[in-house]
Amino acid sequence: MQQSILTVCGIRQGAEVFEIQSGYAIVDRAGKPDTSCVLLIAFCGHQQFARLAGTSLITEDGEVIEGDGLDDVEVIGVVTHLISRAGFDDLPVM
Repeated sequence: MQQSILTVCGIRQGAEVFEIQSGYAIVDRAGKPDTSCVLLIAFCGHQQFARLAGTSLITEDGEVIEGDGLDDVEVIGVVTHLISRAGFDDLPVM
């Protein structure tokens, strides 16, 4: 019996693929965020990654979004996988 690639990789049926500068991000829009996960958010017209820290979000560049700033944030979903292009990978494996 063949298993689909989604099942083998543990990716839910409703996951979406977003193209990012370094490759692709697989995002689960139905995933429940917790402090150990990475989120894809839209903030100030840009998509970026952030971590949940209590009632704040911390972006990749260390910016903290909290309080009224959170009103301008759209949480797109929980990032389940990052797929890097070979040209952006410092340690490619073949």
